Amino acid sequence: MDEPSLDSVRSTLEELKSDSRRFQRRGGYERLVALLEEGHAPDALEELLAEESSFLGDLLWTVCELEDVERYVEKAALHLGAADPGTAAYAFEILLRGARDGARLEQGLNLLGAAPAPVREHAVIVLASQGLARVREIFDLAGWRWAAEVVDGVRNGERKVEEMVRELVADPGEERRLVGLVLATAASEHNDGALRILEQSDLEWVCKLAKRLRGMFQHRWAGDGPTHV
Repeated sequence: MDEPSLDSVRSTLEELKSDSRRFQRRGGYERLVALLEEGHAPDALEELLAEESSFLGDLLWTVCELEDVERYVEKAALHLGAADPGTAAYAFEILLRGARDGARLEQGLNLLGAAPAPVREHAVIVLASQGLARVREIFDLAGWRWAAEVVDGVRNGERKVEEMVRELVADPGEERRLVGLVLATAASEHNDGALRILEQSDLEWVCKLAKRLRGMFQHRWAGDGPTHV
């Protein structure tokens, strides 16, 4: 059984290497996702993810389409500093969704502060979308104990999320701002209280994130009262 699985993915990737544009036009990446979801061996994909290529970002996107991305974390971590923002963003997504290793998560979080704005924006949304329990786990594993305690305070009601967002987003430290943005993004699924704080930011990329979040979540707010995460 293993050999046909390996051949299916490898032969599909040979099509990609032969003509990447035709591969994309003919739904090659979607076929690749389907093969991997069906349980076909991903060895050939992992080999290709370790290399630089013009279609690396598309391969990382393919991995992001999978439900379980943990086995690809090591290869994705090689590309966190990629010059192409899309490639780096997908690499961060795989890391933040799949990593369980504290050192690797710490490395990723520390790199986010210097990443291009679109990469940071994507990472914030990926973090928040997993729920505050996973966010807390990531911060704790990465050694960001203070950030884990902030999440605990919001979750158990000791601190109002809007208060924490206002305090953290205004902080000049990139780490504290990141935590505030994750909290604001999570809260925006319920109402726009924290989102309005982001919209007042002097940072252009934070305002763009707020605009994107309003477009994503405003249909959920009708008739909702004050809500805390």
